[in-house]
Amino acid sequence: MRSALLGIAAASLTLLASTVNAATSRTTWQQEALITDPVQECTSYNYQPVNSVIGSYPTIWATADLSAKGITSYDKKLFASINASIPNIAPRGTRAGNFKNVTYNTNTDPDCWWTATRCTQPKLSGLVADITKCDEPNTWGFTLDDGPNCSHNAYFDYLNTIDQKATLFYIGSNVADWPLEGQRGLADGHEICSHTWSHPYMTAMTNEQAFAELYYSKKIIKDVLGITVRCWRPPYGDVDDRIRFIADALDVNVETSQYTYPNYAQYVAGTHSIALAAPTAVSKDVKIQLSASPTSVIASATKVVIASDGVQQASSSLNSAAVSTASSATAHSSAPPRRRAARKAVVGLAALVSAAAWLVM
Repeated sequence: MRSALLGIAAASLTLLASTVNAATSRTTWQQEALITDPVQECTSYNYQPVNSVIGSYPTIWATADLSAKGITSYDKKLFASINASIPNIAPRGTRAGNFKNVTYNTNTDPDCWWTATRCTQPKLSGLVADITKCDEPNTWGFTLDDGPNCSHNAYFDYLNTIDQKATLFYIGSNVADWPLEGQRGLADGHEICSHTWSHPYMTAMTNEQAFAELYYSKKIIKDVLGITVRCWRPPYGDVDDRIRFIADALDVNVETSQYTYPNYAQYVAGTHSIALAAPTAVSKDVKIQLSASPTSVIASATKVVIASDGVQQASSSLNSAAVSTASSATAHSSAPPRRRAARKAVVGLAALVSAAAWLVM
């Protein structure tokens, strides 16, 4: 009995050590890029540079604001310095994009609300137009939203084989969860921009929340990648002049492209469906899978319309399973962090070891 229990304890300690090692030994993007096993790729890990700063950030995957205990006085003062100047435009709808009870004059479109009218030329003086296309003729911009993610090694490898660069719009919470994957995107030569902290419909945010969603996504990219981004894309394209003003105060330019998301009239009518999207859109969210024919990812995930004055941006969204060889996933889904689950597993193993040791004693 004693020898059996000792064997259980020893095996548990070995498993615990391997689990802790797997969670803590991944420290460079080069190391991360060599991983080909999907399970190992998506095993969460601790990254000390993130651990050392995350206490001063909002909760990962929660709507960002300035209420967290570790938020610095500098961050609060920065928001206070611009808050009085923010246009008096009330938040609309919900974080999840329910605008059914919102009343808005789409004829005059006073706030250049993209979701209602696809407006990209701000009505508020001093704001620059949204970036919607490449100015150079016969050129298209390849953009990818919602990264970084644990499953993106295969996709990064594929882009390298065809010498294709992209603009990557990173969600701040994803950068905190998968920092080395985020670093690889930069190291491979892609342009990095922000896609907010937690991916909400931005016009539903209060001034403080909108500031925090933009500010902390920009800040975590700086802390993890070492660069200061100056571009961002509103999740679902949802932006108006109030949100543009806050973004401008934080020195980030708006890229709206032409998503095929439902417009305001469809929300009000209760007919919001991707199938009803504006016919002029040049990009679409689809289920994509990287299998035997990786070129199909680009072919199926984008629809490019060429114009004489340049080519509109083609965009796609890559989520946790978008480039998995085993499954496909719907664009624009933001999975919750896996780190907590991994820590629970370690705690469970530690409890097992302690129990076995106690029985042996």
